[in-house]
Amino acid sequence: MANFARYFEVSQAGEIQPQSKTQRMDYRIDQLVEKELREIAARTAFFPQYEITGPHLPADYTDDRMKVRFGRFGARIND
Repeated sequence: MANFARYFEVSQAGEIQPQSKTQRMDYRIDQLVEKELREIAARTAFFPQYEITGPHLPADYTDDRMKVRFGRFGARIND
């Protein structure tokens, strides 16, 4: 209540000028744009819109001699 009383006194004294309709609309549009940007940023943090494609190295290199390969009928082949 104290904040409201202070605001009312200041507004009646003419220190605070009321905003025009276009100013209020511009402020609201800016708020909506900022909200949309925050939502897009939050969405892309969990679901990126692109993925790396093409040849790329695995996260850690494994020597070919250490890889396990399977031949015919599921037989394990070590080179």
